[in-house]
Amino acid sequence: MRTYLSTLATKKFPLILFSLAALAGASLLFSAPALSQSTSPITGWAWSDNIGWISLHCSKGGPTGNNICATSNYGLTLNTNSTVTGYAWSDNIGWVQFGGLSGFPGGVTYNTNAKFVNNALVGWARAIANGGGWDGWIYLGGTGHNDGGFSDFSGFLSGYIWGSDVVGWLQLQGSLTPLCAGTAGYICTDPTHSQYTDAWCVADAPVFCQYGCSSSTGQCITTPPPSGCLSVNTLSPCTDRGRVRSGTTATLYWDIQNAASCSIAGNGQSWPNVAIPSGSQVTSAITKSTSYKITCTALDSSTFTDSVIINITPVFREI
Repeated sequence: MRTYLSTLATKKFPLILFSLAALAGASLLFSAPALSQSTSPITGWAWSDNIGWISLHCSKGGPTGNNICATSNYGLTLNTNSTVTGYAWSDNIGWVQFGGLSGFPGGVTYNTNAKFVNNALVGWARAIANGGGWDGWIYLGGTGHNDGGFSDFSGFLSGYIWGSDVVGWLQLQGSLTPLCAGTAGYICTDPTHSQYTDAWCVADAPVFCQYGCSSSTGQCITTPPPSGCLSVNTLSPCTDRGRVRSGTTATLYWDIQNAASCSIAGNGQSWPNVAIPSGSQVTSAITKSTSYKITCTALDSSTFTDSVIINITPVFREI
């Protein structure tokens, strides 16, 4: 990465830094360029053994990391299109501009304005107060974590960027909110496929779900769905209709597989947490057509239901 800038003689560094520091001190007396509408502020610092600290955002720009935005409103922002724009501040080299640049030095993979490609910070930034043999360019890196800045999924910004022999290596230590932090996770792309998208909006290929995709979690159901039946007066065969004489009782039978819990209700009665996978229950006296329903919660929190109808046996009278 050092090949894109001409090497400066060591004896020039004090003069260059003195000139830049003088310009920086004067520019701090004026307002920083206005902040654009922020999707996510990028806060924190960058450290160089040559020039010291660079503040990435006024919210932590004070000498103790305190907020100085009321007196000097500056900072970097991560935008919805993945670009990074704004200004960072150094007491020694002044404003460092991100975005809105052109005429890049070239010779690198990402010869563009600053942006994130997935979670890697790439492209260029530039010190406005360049001069004295230094063109001010700072290379932010490619997509490899060994030659630039990058953010983990929690938004911690780290890595090293290169600012020629004047600035040297800058170590990043900051924080931001990844673009898809609020929506990262699993979704069902259809009833039988699940897909994961990370905090930097990178989506994995959809995965086939043998037992279907859970609409509540977006993930594959790992156990077979509940199955079985609720029956009246007999379990073999399973019947969803039955008859009793008015004023008599009926017996409900059930056999449900792959359920975590089940309950039955009907005719003003309810039985929570009935035995599973199978069991029976005598109803109260039935005097009219009545339905009973079993509701089961599966291991993946989905539900299964089945019901029966019990009718009254007609009474025939001889005329």
